[in-house]
Amino acid sequence: MSGIAELLINLGFKVSGSDLNDSSIIQNLKSKGASILEGHHANNIQDCEVVVYSSAVPKNNPELLAAHKKNVPIIKRAEMLGELIALKQTSIGVGGTHGKTSTSSMVGALLSKANLDPTLVVGGLVKNLDTNSKLGSGDIIVVEADE
Repeated sequence: MSGIAELLINLGFKVSGSDLNDSSIIQNLKSKGASILEGHHANNIQDCEVVVYSSAVPKNNPELLAAHKKNVPIIKRAEMLGELIALKQTSIGVGGTHGKTSTSSMVGALLSKANLDPTLVVGGLVKNLDTNSKLGSGDIIVVEADE
């Protein structure tokens, strides 16, 4: 989810979110302008125009329930990823049980070496980028397809 959030920030969207614990990924998003709150509470979505959630979020999550009550559009992470994929001419999705981040990173590196400047969205940290998302100027997007 954090890779999608970072990509949305890089595209100029205002991003907010919540998590149960602080982490280096959350600190990275905050440093880029995201508003990340600790804990899941109904008032966390007060100013949201859309709520994006992952399959790990239970249906009784207070933020999802509040969004339903306020008629705020709610979309799954995979749907938001699909919207981002639609922005590019070519997409490469990497799936499987193990090695998705490594494989996606290698594909992204190869495309970068070919001067194609791909967009990249993966779940884990890409060491040479020090993040898990990169907005490229090229027509290709490489994603970790795991939901």
